[in-house]
Amino acid sequence: MAGKLCTTIGFVTTVEDADKPGKWKKQITEKQRYVDVLSFSRRRDGEDSVNGDFRINNKLSILMDPFVQENFRTIAYVEIMGTKWKISDATIAYPRLILTVGGKYNA
Repeated sequence: MAGKLCTTIGFVTTVEDADKPGKWKKQITEKQRYVDVLSFSRRRDGEDSVNGDFRINNKLSILMDPFVQENFRTIAYVEIMGTKWKISDATIAYPRLILTVGGKYNA
């Protein structure tokens, strides 16, 4: 699988709960973005267990628009084929951002 993909990218920040001062919660902002799929692979960790953890090792490239440029540190996941996958690495290659995708994202 190579080429372009329209997907959802999740940006997660921690904000103070307005109803409960002193308590913090995650705030998720989702943005639709076109990404270039640079590589698409998978692997299974923990082969010694009955059900090893499934991971994908995709590399995606997105354009660093002003929102992404300001918030790339908070990118937490990308949705691929209906599943949210956590971002394990983000590398700036201006004007693009290269995202490495790892295991499943658990909110």
